Amino acid sequence: MKLGIALPQLGNWATPENIVTISQKAEELGYNSVWVQERLLFPLNPKKPYPVTPDGSLPEGYKYVLDPIISLSYAAANTKNIRIGTSIINVVYHTPAVLAKQLATLDHISGGRLDSGVGLGWSEDEYEATNVEFKKIEPWQVEPAWARGLRWGSELSLRLRGRLRRLCGVAGAGDAVFRTLGRLPLPVEV
Repeated sequence: MKLGIALPQLGNWATPENIVTISQKAEELGYNSVWVQERLLFPLNPKKPYPVTPDGSLPEGYKYVLDPIISLSYAAANTKNIRIGTSIINVVYHTPAVLAKQLATLDHISGGRLDSGVGLGWSEDEYEATNVEFKKIEPWQVEPAWARGLRWGSELSLRLRGRLRRLCGVAGAGDAVFRTLGRLPLPVEV
């Protein structure tokens, strides 16, 4: 069994010092990986309730969330072997080619230690803040764009969850994923 731990990337304990301390301690103790998530904003009057809490409110810790890619870059720069990962990057909030470049660079400078989980998000407020129309986004509409953008070689492992996984039936790496999807994406130079 491989165990990972969440980095202190949200709430009051999200500091550069804590990212380094937790990353290094996790590596020293033999953990397999450290993980972050993406939360773009903390809406004051959300259009849609948070699906995890009984009252629909976001946890207080979500008022202060560090960027996931920058947080992982900092962790990677201060460790040697522990894997780094995004439990979720909401791909619709990003331009696919730019996100691919960022993740490929992070994977390269970390020595190939990046695992990246991707999703579509749920917050209508975050969609609005990124100029993406919430009601028109369906996984099969988004997948071709982010798959083209996120492909940077055979080392990339796509782990599709939820509806995308059911639609595509895919888990694998590199060109094999896209052969399963029935098409090869356009390459992205990084």
